[in-house]
Amino acid sequence: MQYKPKKPPKPLFFENQTEPVAWACGTCGRVLPKDTVRTCCATKVCDCGVEYESHYTLCFECHCKKEAAKLQAKIDKAEKLETYDGPVYCENLDTYYPDFGTAWDDIRDGDIVWDDKATRDQELTFWACTIKKFNLDSGDIIIRACEGLSEECDVNDISDAGNAELQEILDGWVETYASHIETWYQDESRMLVIHPDYWKDYDEEWAKIREEDDAKQ
Repeated sequence: MQYKPKKPPKPLFFENQTEPVAWACGTCGRVLPKDTVRTCCATKVCDCGVEYESHYTLCFECHCKKEAAKLQAKIDKAEKLETYDGPVYCENLDTYYPDFGTAWDDIRDGDIVWDDKATRDQELTFWACTIKKFNLDSGDIIIRACEGLSEECDVNDISDAGNAELQEILDGWVETYASHIETWYQDESRMLVIHPDYWKDYDEEWAKIREEDDAKQ
């Protein structure tokens, strides 16, 4: 990436001096050091030669190509899952779903239509998820309870048996009141493979919709 100033920067001098002490942006007049004034209000020039204005270091097209290459690299390395019944993350929609069936219903009922069947598998990426359940740790609770107390209060004063008894109580509470609480994280080492039957039903549904729309015209 290079910078193309809209107007050349202006040097600023003290009276009776020949060396500039600062520089002013030729567009907005902001005073900046010499090594940064050239980027103020400047148009960015991508390595491909396209001029653009954004916070990216590449033009939009090159940025998309770079991100697509990064995604493809992750896909190539990932384990491909033919069957999976846990929560999923859809890369393209930036959305988590409790299972693939729910995700597919959302895709099928939405406005996404692929005319190019050869590339749509690559355009729809589902990652398996790791599940983190709600839990309470007796050791952490004891440590926090001792914080702010006198120096004589030591977490080691709690015996292993006492710690284990507290953990058993906490586990029972979680099982009764919080076993349903969990969060999901995308696992980019495992990727779902969309079975062809899903696409078959998808194509048939959209073909029927197009026929109905054509009949109304």
